Amino acid sequence: AIRQQQVQIDDLSTRVLAVENCTLTRPECFTVMGYVNFIGKKPTLKQSAAIGRKATAYCKKNDLTLDEVWDMRYGEVNVYISFFFYSD
Repeated sequence: AIRQQQVQIDDLSTRVLAVENCTLTRPECFTVMGYVNFIGKKPTLKQSAAIGRKATAYCKKNDLTLDEVWDMRYGEVNVYISFFFYSD
């Protein structure tokens, strides 16, 4: 029962984060988790980290600004322009 409640809390936290990423930062930007949840995917932490590294490299290569937001699960996380996610 406790594990099921934690799963529900995590799911709600993820949904709130996705909404916050669209409204509190810039609407054209997402965190990795915000984006994958927005499109309905459930990547592993390892997959999410790989996407984040790839997005960071893409932004640095193309001289794009990286912003950060606070995530209650992961601490400071980068926010990427949504074009990166659609360019792959």
